[in-house]
Amino acid sequence: MKLPKKLKILSMEYRIEYVDNARDADWGDGEKVRGSVCWDEDTIKIFKANRGIQDIWRTILHEVLHIIIWTLSIDATSEERYAAQMSAAWNSFLWENGILKKEDPQKKKNEHKKKN
Repeated sequence: MKLPKKLKILSMEYRIEYVDNARDADWGDGEKVRGSVCWDEDTIKIFKANRGIQDIWRTILHEVLHIIIWTLSIDATSEERYAAQMSAAWNSFLWENGILKKEDPQKKKNEHKKKN
């Protein structure tokens, strides 16, 4: 499955930047994180190296939830915990119902052969 380069969230477009170092995913003091949002640049950074596609999507959903919480001024007593729980629930729902799915490499090869 191809990872998105941008997403539209509540009518705003956010660019997604994938990085190979967990410290590069943090906009602040260089902590090791899986993802973060830069509000000034409308950009989401996602740490990608050595992670499965489902785990990466869970992080994308997590950061999207942060954007939704902040944009809608949702009163979440513990925003980080709320985003973590909701992203896990949505990730499970999307994968278990086939909305998100891994790309079949064999199918991709066959499609390429048909084009040529």
